[in-house]
Amino acid sequence: MNPKFLWPLGCVGALVIGWLAGFIMGGTPDVGGHTATATHAPSPAAPAEKITRPAREDSPVATEEEKKERLQSILGAVRDRSHYMHRTRDIFDAILKMSPDELASAIAVVQKLPKKERYELLRPLVDIWTDRDPHAAADFALSLDPGHRYDLVGTVAASWADTDPRAAKEWALSLPSGNERNGALSRIATQIATKDPEAALQFMLSLPRDSTSRGHYHEVFSAFAAKDPEGAGSRALALPPGQNRNQALSAVVQSWAETNPQGAIAWAAQIPDPGARREILDNAYRSWASNDAKAASAAVLELPAGQERNRALATVAYSIGNSDPQTAATLVAQMPTGGARDNVAANVARSWAQTDLTGALDWVAQLPEGESKQHAQRNLASQWMQTDPRAALDYYMKSQPASRQGGYPNLGWLIQTWAEQDSQQALEWTRQITDEKVRGEVLSGVIHTVAQQDPQRAIALLADLPAASQSNAASNLASTWAQHDSDGAAAWALQLPEGDVKKSAISSVVGQMAQEDLAKAAGWLGKLPLGASRDNAISNFTYSVVRSDPESAVAWAASISDEQMRNNQIQNVASTWLQQDKDAATRWITQSTLLDEKTKKRLLPKN
Repeated sequence: MNPKFLWPLGCVGALVIGWLAGFIMGGTPDVGGHTATATHAPSPAAPAEKITRPAREDSPVATEEEKKERLQSILGAVRDRSHYMHRTRDIFDAILKMSPDELASAIAVVQKLPKKERYELLRPLVDIWTDRDPHAAADFALSLDPGHRYDLVGTVAASWADTDPRAAKEWALSLPSGNERNGALSRIATQIATKDPEAALQFMLSLPRDSTSRGHYHEVFSAFAAKDPEGAGSRALALPPGQNRNQALSAVVQSWAETNPQGAIAWAAQIPDPGARREILDNAYRSWASNDAKAASAAVLELPAGQERNRALATVAYSIGNSDPQTAATLVAQMPTGGARDNVAANVARSWAQTDLTGALDWVAQLPEGESKQHAQRNLASQWMQTDPRAALDYYMKSQPASRQGGYPNLGWLIQTWAEQDSQQALEWTRQITDEKVRGEVLSGVIHTVAQQDPQRAIALLADLPAASQSNAASNLASTWAQHDSDGAAAWALQLPEGDVKKSAISSVVGQMAQEDLAKAAGWLGKLPLGASRDNAISNFTYSVVRSDPESAVAWAASISDEQMRNNQIQNVASTWLQQDKDAATRWITQSTLLDEKTKKRLLPKN
């Protein structure tokens, strides 16, 4: 079985027990064909991968008892924790044996589950349904709310392309222009590329210009270059300039460098476009370094002085920082001062400290004073926190200069790592800090961590914070709490006195609630009284809505009572909408009465 589809099933093994148990006890409800009621979900997640599997032979109609036995076998497989791959294979094989009516009934049950379980279990069920009846599965996917629809339209497209790419293409092109059609065509191209890269390339070249995306060019040319790197490179160079061409070239050189890095680099150096050449050479050196750190390091040290050498030094040093920090350190010494050197030095310090803390401390100590050394010290302290938090924090506080505002960069994040292991010890260390601003910064990190396990204790700790730190800490507390108890977090936020703390808390609750259930978040938000807290929450909410339902996002933004905030948020929604569906957004902007002519002219794309 192709592993590309295993991950969604493996992650939710325990969840499958719940819905299948309910399914067995409650029978197989009628779903009225293949349509069902779906609740709104947030913006679409990354599409599930397509699996290659054997064709299913039609079997006699199963009795109710046989169906229950089949489901019981799945339950047994899910409960078996002895071998992940075997367990997942058994689950998927059982779904493959389901008849169309079993699939439809299972889908109806799954749609009643909470968002995460529903979303991940619909993928394999719809995938198999597409094998049985692609038109019915496609109609079902298109009937869902925007959040589910995007991903499941892609699932249908990939599954259909596995057996009939021509029909899959015709269906995908019949969809309205926009993200769903582009995503479906991308999944079709990627699926074809697993068998015939040249056919996949021809498929892409036959598409309308607005239907291609960066991702599937990379997949197709990776497969192409694995068979014929020079031929793939020539085809990539022949593509029109742009992102698709750059992705194709990067895919070629990455694949080529795995077997012949010198040849790949020599070929990449001849690419005429300077920007594309730099990016592709980076990919070639990165691939070489991952396969042979010593050879790649020696090669970049032999390059003549100049920008190409500096970029190659940074690329290789960063790539080998985890596996060979000592060699990476020799490359850092050859790099000019600047942001690239700072980042590489920080990576080397963290990696070196994992295996040799004393050696890492000695190396960082001899670095010249400046940003590179400070970056390295921060990363070293971060790694040291895993073994001796007190010593690491003492080192950090002594080595890092305070910022102009009086705080220490990353200190709050560092203390969180300690609080995850021992919140009481972290709290005691924090309370001995004499600087009020620094203490507030650090205590905010502790509160964020404590809130994951004990929100009431975290609330009590808010009182220890200086007033200036309470708003940010309350926001983190509310967001963390809402991840596992949105009702409790909402009730707490509502009872806070009016002010910045309440605004921050309510906005965070809405943002987190929207990630789980847009309809619930909208219902709660609609009950809030008019005022600054509601306005702030609506502004946050529109970011969650706009990618799945931009018209609703506009309507919400228009309900903000503060005029300046309302106008700004309407414009933000319109800008995001233009990025994801230019035609629909342009039509709305042109006809809208919410925007003045000057704003329309600024937002609309230039012809």
